[in-house]
Parts: sequence; structure tokens; C-alpha cells
Amino acid sequence: VAAGAAAGAAGAAGAAGATEDDGTARTRYADQLKDLAEMGFSDPEANLQALKTTGGNLEAAIMLIAGDE
Repeated sequence: VAAGAAAGAAGAAGAAGATEDDGTARTRYADQLKDLAEMGFSDPEANLQALKTTGGNLEAAIMLIAGDE
């Protein structure tokens, strides 16, 4: 169920995230990036991409990142 929710969030936000430049995204998702780093997700580029894909949904981003490991 949770994986389906993450996929739904990713699909809903994917179009917006795909066109947003990294500098803007880093500013927009600064709090979430900090949270991910504090949780031990140490790849800032992967973290940013996951947040862009999910429109900043931290839980969905974690699921995407964890699924890639």
C-alpha cells in the first residue's frame, strides 16, 4: 500500500519536478534535504532527485531512495 502511495505521489509531481532546475529545487526542498541527510541518506544528488520526483514529499522520497539501495 505504501509503495503505491509513493508511486502515486511521484507520478503526480513528476512533471513539475522534471522541469525545475537544481538550484531552485535545493532552495525549495532545503528542509527536506536536511532531514534526509540527518536520517543517513548521504547522496545529496539522489536525495534532490527523489524530492523533485515526489514534489517534496519526504516519505515518498525516502521510499524511492531506499528502493534504489
